[in-house]
Amino acid sequence: MFELRWERPLHQRPAAADIAVSDGDVLVHERSTRLVRLSGSDGAVRWDVPLGTWPRAVVLDGSDVVALPQQPGRLFCLSWADGLPHWTNDVGWLSGHVVVSPEVVLVGGWRGYTPLRGLSRSTGELLWTRSRVTVLPAWFAGGFLVGEPRGAGAELLHPGTGEPTRTWRTHVPNADAEPVSEVIDESHALVSGQPLNSGSRRTRPSVPRPTSGERLAGSLALPGTEITVTLDRAGHLEHWSPDGTRLGRVRVARRAEGLRVLGPDRIVVAAKGTIAVYGVG
Repeated sequence: MFELRWERPLHQRPAAADIAVSDGDVLVHERSTRLVRLSGSDGAVRWDVPLGTWPRAVVLDGSDVVALPQQPGRLFCLSWADGLPHWTNDVGWLSGHVVVSPEVVLVGGWRGYTPLRGLSRSTGELLWTRSRVTVLPAWFAGGFLVGEPRGAGAELLHPGTGEPTRTWRTHVPNADAEPVSEVIDESHALVSGQPLNSGSRRTRPSVPRPTSGERLAGSLALPGTEITVTLDRAGHLEHWSPDGTRLGRVRVARRAEGLRVLGPDRIVVAAKGTIAVYGVG
């Protein structure tokens, strides 16, 4: 069911936030300080640029790559085509959280170490700051959805000013950097699995539980099919039919970190020290 197409050593343990996929290629952080674009077909390097240490976030959106390393405390916007810089801006050390919208990049708010900042996506110019602690924000309904950990409400911030335009009463979990919000469409979003719109019947689809009992490292639906693939932390890939029947299982790593869709029949697996592409048959 799973066929290894290629594998590349990263010389470090990856994090799910370090990996992005677009145009059939893979973007990943490796060798402690490098950001690389790899050909999805064979793993060849398309470009390799210095970034900084251990990214807190790598976001690929259209033609832009927005990346925030732990050090230096700068936000970088690079070209997806060739890795050349569009702009960079000092956002302070121990920044965290990055969300990219059509016009504005939101950064900061992680544990309250640095304020939320709204930067122009085209130039990196600082547009506004707002002092607050938030879980990982999300782009929803034309604004940034934020919420204080262990809080009782969520807010929608205007992208151009940072001012709240809408509020909801909902439980916000005490998550550090993991997503707690799931945007379904322009009108429906979930916070910790609960719909913001009380009249919404939308719910999160169920995900098969790994047979091993290990924690889930990632799950995805193959494009154009109803087939689900799951990856547990112990490195087991499992293939599931729509009715929950397990179609196949194989261990591909000792410690797994993340899973991405690369194409209709290909997936990316990030594991301790490596990144690999598998064909799904």
